[in-house]
Amino acid sequence: MKILSISLIAKSPYSMSASRDVGNLQKTLDFIPGTSLRGVFARLWLETTRLDNDFREMFTSEKVSFSNLYIKDSKPIPMSASSCKYCGGFLGDKDRHGVVDILLPLIREKENHMDIPDKCLHCQFTEVSVKCLSPMKKIKGYYAIHLSDNSLSRIQVDRRLIYRTAISPLTETALDNTLYSLEVVEKGQTFTGEIFFFEDRLFNIFTAFIENHESLFVGADKSSGLGKFDILSVSETKRVAENEMMARIEEFNRKLAIKSSRAYFSVTLQSDAITTDRYMRYKSFVDKEDTGISGAEFVLGIAETRIVQGWNALTKLPREDTLAIEKGSVFVFSVNDIESAMDSLLKLEVSGIGRRRGEGFGRVTICAPFHLEKGIK
Repeated sequence: MKILSISLIAKSPYSMSASRDVGNLQKTLDFIPGTSLRGVFARLWLETTRLDNDFREMFTSEKVSFSNLYIKDSKPIPMSASSCKYCGGFLGDKDRHGVVDILLPLIREKENHMDIPDKCLHCQFTEVSVKCLSPMKKIKGYYAIHLSDNSLSRIQVDRRLIYRTAISPLTETALDNTLYSLEVVEKGQTFTGEIFFFEDRLFNIFTAFIENHESLFVGADKSSGLGKFDILSVSETKRVAENEMMARIEEFNRKLAIKSSRAYFSVTLQSDAITTDRYMRYKSFVDKEDTGISGAEFVLGIAETRIVQGWNALTKLPREDTLAIEKGSVFVFSVNDIESAMDSLLKLEVSGIGRRRGEGFGRVTICAPFHLEKGIK
């Protein structure tokens, strides 16, 4: 298996519709979904070559997974993070009171019946010897790590509204009473992500293919000049090593400090995940069957869901509305023997969970470093 890191810069504003709802305001997603990224490269492929078996393996199978692209090397903030209700944000942000991860205290409360510490309920930021003590609330968005001092900061996606009038297809003039607002992501911003190749042959074919392209178009209203991106960089990156993951799991259990014969690990969603039960009904959580780990037991979960909508470019029809577990959701499991589960855990982090993984759904991190940070971030 090989991993390709890709970075795009927006040369014009872009709009990625968040839903098919009809209204005067069309909102946009603040990231580039793997579904759209795969569709863009599939269209470029068909413009330059024929529909062949390589195309089918690259874009219609699970042999290649196109992940979401997020702003500036950022990651979704886990839903176990909370911050001050009135001055929420990381210490690395300006005039913010910091972020606390409550995952470990929640596990202790569940397993050892311990009370949640006050620092998880009230802001402990201290200024001039006075604590804030405001209530804490969940914080969402994206965060990045500053390599200079390992501090964290919240990354904002710049957006704005543009106003347009619908055009009559018959007269090609403005229609009366048809002014609408289109939310767009501002140009000049960089989005990064990864493409996972589970066959080296497909990796070689794709890298040779992408060398011939410098720009691409993503999202809606491309004919109006929106959605132009330049490809900044494409480079191979290393997959996670077993000893690195084991170190994270050991640190997670050391900081958890629960006297138990079982080992605990967390599964943090880096993208939305689509999971179903044995009757193909959508689920709002990740359970032990989804992990594929024998003997795993569910401990707790912090999750939200959203409806994923889209269009099938081939049939030009809307896709079925899908219930997805939102990125940033966190689930905790325990096992008797963590060493025997390592192969499954590595596969879980590399291949992901659930359905439509080729489109970037179901990307996960085991015992994410965010949960291992100590104190206020």
